[in-house]
Amino acid sequence: SSFLHIRYLYCVYSFHESNFSQLAVNTYVYPVGLGAYHTGVEVYGREYAYGCHPYSYSGIYDMEPRQADEITGQQVRFREAILIGHTHFSSEEVKGLVVLLGRDYNGCDYTILHRNCNHFSSDFCQRLCGATPPRWINRLAQIASWMPFVLNCLPPQLLSSPSHSHLSPTDVPDKKSDS
Repeated sequence: SSFLHIRYLYCVYSFHESNFSQLAVNTYVYPVGLGAYHTGVEVYGREYAYGCHPYSYSGIYDMEPRQADEITGQQVRFREAILIGHTHFSSEEVKGLVVLLGRDYNGCDYTILHRNCNHFSSDFCQRLCGATPPRWINRLAQIASWMPFVLNCLPPQLLSSPSHSHLSPTDVPDKKSDS
């Protein structure tokens, strides 16, 4: 059997400035290496991302690549795709990995600082080929979790979790309790 050598991309989206009328956060913090970003991983012609909903099943969803602006109701705008690496996983193995990750990334467990789309995307990249995306992508959440007073400087819209509850997962894995 031959190995596939498939490239995959890390899709980065900036939050629309119009959504933060009081403060266009990325305009001001990007020059110092910070920003508020949504991310997904593009592989085999699909983009996988993670969002919140109130249920205890997978918050991972897939879409046409670079279309998160349509999925999120125009909350984000595609910014760039970063080549992170190549994977030897087949398309079916990638889908299996997504189901496996879905057990750890439930929609109800989403938090903007500690378990967001960037955490999922980084974990997914690590499992696909052992590489991780650039640290600047989730730096704002890291700093805010270390220094909670930073949260007072951010617009409230940024702190509310983006809801993707209108999405219906195609494969909702059974969450098995191992306790």
